[in-house]
Amino acid sequence: MSPRPRQAKLLRNADIAERFEAMADMLAMQSANPFRVRAYQNAARTLRRYGVEAADLIAQGQDLSELPGIGEDLAGKIGDFAKTGTTDLYEELKGQTPPLAFSLMQLPGMGPKRVHTLLTTLKIKSINDLRRAARAGQVREVAGFGTKAEAALLASLDKAKAPARRPISAATGDANTLAAYLNASPAVEDVVVAGSFRRGRESVGDLDLVVSSRAPSKVMAHFKDYSDIDRISAAGPTRSTVVMKSGLQVDLRVVTPESFGSALLYFTGSKAHNLELRGIAKAGGLKLNEYGLYRGERRLAGRTEAEIYEKLGLGDIPPELREARGEIEAARTHGLPPLVERRDIKGDFHVRNEGQPIEPIVEAARAQGLSYLVIVSLLDGASSLKTRRTELAKLQRTVPRIRLLLGLETEILPDGRLAGSEESLRKADLVYAAVNSAVDLPREQQTLRLLTAIRNPLVTALARPTCRIINRREPLDADWRKIIEEAARLGVALELSGDPDRLDLTDVHCRMARDLGAGIIIGSEARAPEELGRIDIALMQARRGWLEARHILNTMPIDRVLKRLRKKSDVEVVV
Repeated sequence: MSPRPRQAKLLRNADIAERFEAMADMLAMQSANPFRVRAYQNAARTLRRYGVEAADLIAQGQDLSELPGIGEDLAGKIGDFAKTGTTDLYEELKGQTPPLAFSLMQLPGMGPKRVHTLLTTLKIKSINDLRRAARAGQVREVAGFGTKAEAALLASLDKAKAPARRPISAATGDANTLAAYLNASPAVEDVVVAGSFRRGRESVGDLDLVVSSRAPSKVMAHFKDYSDIDRISAAGPTRSTVVMKSGLQVDLRVVTPESFGSALLYFTGSKAHNLELRGIAKAGGLKLNEYGLYRGERRLAGRTEAEIYEKLGLGDIPPELREARGEIEAARTHGLPPLVERRDIKGDFHVRNEGQPIEPIVEAARAQGLSYLVIVSLLDGASSLKTRRTELAKLQRTVPRIRLLLGLETEILPDGRLAGSEESLRKADLVYAAVNSAVDLPREQQTLRLLTAIRNPLVTALARPTCRIINRREPLDADWRKIIEEAARLGVALELSGDPDRLDLTDVHCRMARDLGAGIIIGSEARAPEELGRIDIALMQARRGWLEARHILNTMPIDRVLKRLRKKSDVEVVV
């Protein structure tokens, strides 16, 4: 084996996580053991959420195998990446994987196995080859595809020409550390990350930072010294554009305090929301731009967003609602909802129990003031569940101030039946039904599948209802209005997952659930204490869906929740 390249730069956790995810995909293309593939995926997840850099832990002499889900073998590879930038297995797998495969796996619905099938069957060498093959009707003839999949692939290839967006979680590290770095400058009075990041969109194309300062040259000089900048694309006296080492583009705009609110409003967007605001201003004989709200040459407002909205005859609109979806009409009539806040949350409905010690998560949740946790296991037999019930009861006696419940996740089969026996399902406090396979069923069949599961009297909630993965898999093709209506009628909750790669329900489905009266539960899907913070990103999605505390079951005492979720005997089950 040729010696692998070495590099002095220490990789950050996010960079190492990307390489672990790539190794998982490359192993999956080779049909490696699924447990081995999952181990690399879980390791990547741990690294993305862990609050301390692996390189720092190594420098402190800590054993990386003590991290959640990390054994000695994975710890060794993390150490290699942190210290040298690579590891033998990564280089070996890269040598065995066609470069085209990595591009194809970025397309929605194109997992490692499907990519492998396409490459080996069609013998394509480039994206253009694949596009020509799809247009010629050759993809539909490949096993596992078909006409619908071919059309979806062509649409994905067309979308891929646009600049790539990344999940908001992947930009959070850069956003927070860069904002903190800028705020440390004496020349900075205030700094806010604006754009789609501030609106809580599930993915971002770049970061927009707005800084209030009377010394823009000092701010710019400080900004350019930031160690994680890879290159400077443009630089001016009040605006600069850089590309971070993570590949994320960052635009910085420095304004005076008198214009900070108007600049923040302008650069937060959305474009459609801003257009409506400018239309209101124009109708009143005013002019609104990034520097302020003007009547002629006189500035009427600009220091804060709230004063601009007030001068326009509107209530202050939260950033998450600024999508031109009726928020301006609501602000004009004092009809904006009091959106749910973190302080409203009393419990977490989805903490994972997959072989890792649960005690640290329970202790962390108790320290954060939560009053209940639902610890969810995958269905693997009644005897195992009995053991978990015993273990949970034993743990409960040591933490009396937080109530622990046993949740069970079970697969919804293509015909709507649940995997596993009724005996097993009855041993859980809450049963979560989830779609994890057969995601490309026709719309009518997929709808009937979910309706059948909802009508099962043992089901408490639909977990990750639409089964989407951000930037990789679209939501299930189903009649969601009919599904959400039935869930509301039968008292079945819909889960809003804090898994940042899913954030499922979408904001649109959250709004639909609100309008139709379906209950929402939020679960962090935490596998380690630091992942309990995923509730915060789920709450941003909830706020984008116009959800108030009364719409989310996490804001209620657990006894009230269980009563609300209990099926009523007088409810007619429609089949």
